[in-house]
Amino acid sequence: MANARNRLHSRLTFAHLKKTTSTPPRSSSNIAAWVEQLPTPQVTSHPSQQQITHSQHPSSTSKPLGSIDPNPQRFPSNPDTQTKPTATNLLKRRATSPLPHHRSSQSRRIASSEHPIRRSARLASLQSKMNNRSPQAAQSLADTYRENEMEAEPPQGHAMALRGRTPATPSGSLNGAPIPQFAPTTPSHPTGLRLKSPGRSPGRSPGRSRPRSPAKTVQTAQSSITTSSRGITKKEQLAQMDPDVIFVGMGYIKDDSVPQLVKDLWTTYIIPARDEQKVVPEQLKATKLNTPMKTKVQIPESHYGPDLFDASEITKVWDTVKDALEQAEKYSGLCHEPHWVGQVVGPLISELRKLTSFTSTNNRKIETLDISAVLIAPHVLCPTCPTEVFVDANKKIDYALALDVSKEEERVLSLAKYRVVGTPASINQTAGWTAVKPMFASFEVKTDGDPLVQLGVWNAAEYVKRSKEGYPMDMPIPSIAIDGDYWKLWMAHTIRVPAKGRKNGAKPWRVQFLGPIEMGNTLSVEGVFRILHFLKAIVQWGFDVYEPEYFKKVLAKAKKS
Repeated sequence: MANARNRLHSRLTFAHLKKTTSTPPRSSSNIAAWVEQLPTPQVTSHPSQQQITHSQHPSSTSKPLGSIDPNPQRFPSNPDTQTKPTATNLLKRRATSPLPHHRSSQSRRIASSEHPIRRSARLASLQSKMNNRSPQAAQSLADTYRENEMEAEPPQGHAMALRGRTPATPSGSLNGAPIPQFAPTTPSHPTGLRLKSPGRSPGRSPGRSRPRSPAKTVQTAQSSITTSSRGITKKEQLAQMDPDVIFVGMGYIKDDSVPQLVKDLWTTYIIPARDEQKVVPEQLKATKLNTPMKTKVQIPESHYGPDLFDASEITKVWDTVKDALEQAEKYSGLCHEPHWVGQVVGPLISELRKLTSFTSTNNRKIETLDISAVLIAPHVLCPTCPTEVFVDANKKIDYALALDVSKEEERVLSLAKYRVVGTPASINQTAGWTAVKPMFASFEVKTDGDPLVQLGVWNAAEYVKRSKEGYPMDMPIPSIAIDGDYWKLWMAHTIRVPAKGRKNGAKPWRVQFLGPIEMGNTLSVEGVFRILHFLKAIVQWGFDVYEPEYFKKVLAKAKKS
C-alpha cells in the first residue's frame, strides 16, 4: 500500500512540474541552475484528492497534514539542508552527482518500486561481486551500485565466492565517492571448494537469498565426511586406510611374518597347479579343438594329461569351455563389464558346483555366489581413513566360493550371538542372504580398471570382522583378480605391525596380498583348462584346510553362544 502511495505521489509531482516549468536544458552544466529555479511542491491532502500547492518559502520545513514522504531508505535526507527528499531535491542530487546519468528504464523502475528487503539482497550481490573482480571490473560495479542509489550498509556475514584464497578487497574511492567495502567473514576453504555468491545479480527478478553452507557433508553410519574427501581408485591408496592394505611380490613368502597357513597353501596347492603342464583332458584328443577361437592351434601332445573330470562330465565341461572361448573372442575389449561377467566369467565359475570332482570326500559341496549386489555391512567393518583424505571404503566384488552348509548348521549360525551389532546374525562382512555363508575365495572382474581395489577393501572388511568376533586371523583368503582375459591369483592374509611403525589409533595388524600368480586366460583351450586346474586346487584347499581349521571353529563358537 505504501509503495502504491509513493508511486502516485511521484506521478502527481512530476506531472505538476511538467505543466509549470520550462523544458530542462540538454547540457548537463545548466541543469543545476535550472533546478534551483524550480518551486518545491507539497501535498496538502490525501493523494486521492490530487490537490497540489506550492510553498511560498521553499526553505520551510513544515509538513502539512496528509503529506506523504518517500521511502527514507530509498531517498535518505540531505544532511546539508535537512529537508525531506522531495522530487526537487532528488533532481538536485542527480544534477550535482559526478556520475553520468544514463540509467536505463529498468534501473529506474527497480529504484522506484523495489522492496527494501529485495534491494538489500541485490546490494549484497553487487558488493560480493565487486570484491572478487579486477580494479576495472570493480569500478564498473561500483558505478552500477551508485547508479541504483543503494546507499544503505550491506548485510554482513554473507558467504563469499572463494577459490582457495581470500579475495583482495578494493580500497580508495572512485569518481570522488568511497567504494562500499566489507570484509568477508567466511575463511578460505582448505580444499579450494568454490562457493556461489548469495543474492541476485542486477537485472534479474528479486527473490530470496541466503548464504550457502561452507561445504556439504555426506552422512554415514559412523562418520561425517566432507565432499572434499574422494573415493579409493588405486590399490596404492589403500595403504592410507585403517587397516592398511599392501601388495607385495611372492618373494615375501619366506618372510617370518607370513603365517604358516599361507605358506602351506602356496607349497601344497598353488605350486603344483602352477607347474602342471598336462592340463587338457586326454578324452578331448579325438575332439576337434580348432573351433573359431582366438588361438587356432593344435594342442601339443605333452599338454594332455590325466582327466581332471569324470568321464560323464567331459562333454558338459567342454561345451562350457568352448562357449566361453567363443564369447571371449567375440567381445574381448568391446563389451561392458556386466556382459563380460555374464557370458565369459560367470559360466566358468558356476560350472564348478555342478561337477562331482569339485565335491569333498564327505560329500560336502561348494556354492558359487554371485554377490555383485552385496555391500559390506555394517559400515563399522569398512576400512576407514584417519586423515579423511578418502571416504570410508565400501566396495563390492563379483563372485565368491563358499562351503555349502546344511540346514542344521545354518540354523545354529543364525541363532548365535555376535559381537558386531547393527545387523542380523552374520559370520562374515555381509548381511542378508550371504550372512551365514562361509566364503573362502573372492573374485573380482574388471574390463577397464584395477580389480585389486575391490578385493583389497572386501578382504580387509572380512579381517575386521574376524578380529572383532575372535575368529582365527591367520587363515588366508585366495583372491582372484580377473582383468579381461587374464586371471591372476593373490593370497590375502594379515601380518602384525610393531607399535613403533603403527599410526596413532591404528589396528595392530595390516592386510598383505602376496602375488600375482598367473592362473591362465580365456585366449586358448589350454588357458581355460589351466584356470580350471587352479580353481580345483583352491576348492580342494577349502575342503582340506579352511573347513576344519576355520569353519569348524566358527561353528563351535556359535554353538556355545
